[in-house]
This record gives sequence, C-alpha cells and structure tokens, in this order.
Amino acid sequence: MNAKELIKQYAAGKRNFAGIDLSFADLSQINLQGADLSRAVLVGANLKRANLEFITLYGAHLEQADLTDASIFNADLRRAKLDGAKLEGANLRGADLTYAKLLGVDLSDADLWAARMPDGFTSSVFVKVRQRAEGRGQKGKRA
Repeated sequence: MNAKELIKQYAAGKRNFAGIDLSFADLSQINLQGADLSRAVLVGANLKRANLEFITLYGAHLEQADLTDASIFNADLRRAKLDGAKLEGANLRGADLTYAKLLGVDLSDADLWAARMPDGFTSSVFVKVRQRAEGRGQKGKRA
C-alpha cells in the first residue's frame, strides 16, 4: 500500500493499518486520527504537521521520521522505535511512550504534558529540551 491508497482507505472509514510499510513516504499534514498503525514501518517518513491524535503506534518503527509540529495527542507509542526522529514542536500531551526508544530524538519545544515517558514516569512540564545521542560531537550546537 502506498500513501495515496492509505489516504483513500482512511477516508472510506478504515482505521486498521497494523503492520503497514510506508518507509520514506510523504505523509505531511495527513489526518490519521484514531488509526491503528501498530507495528507499522514508517522509517524516514515525512509526518510534518500530521494529525496523529489518539493513534496507536505500538511497536511501530519511526526511526529517522520527521514528526515536526505533529499533533500526537493521547497517542499509544509504547515500544515504538523513534531513534533519530524529529519531534520538534510536536504535541505529545498524554502520549504513552512507555519502553519507547528515543536515542538521538529532537524534542525541542515539544509539549510532553502528562506524557508517560519510556521509564514509566509521567511528565508534568512543557519540555523545551534536546536529547542527543552521546558521542556525536554536537555539544552546544543547535540543528
């Protein structure tokens, strides 16, 4: 399935897209609110400004995906692999990131209010941080 077919099926009322592979697809500004993309492969996908509210991304592969300014409100991201993803400015309020992989993730200006973090703790602040992989030599630099 490609991005065009996904949009068509979503518009027709389908919500279960578990296991779909849309690696490197351009899904910017897409509306997938409430969809089930458990175990989906979205490596390198462009999800800028996407509406992913109430979505299930349990165990999904989102490595190197661009989720800049995406609305991921109350999403299920448990066990998701987000290494190297861009979540700058993303709304992650109430998202469940339990056991998610976040190595090298850009969380600059992300809103993590009431989000459950990988360690199981719940965030209670608006986060303006950047989390970097160790040893990349980017100390003090802003991308």
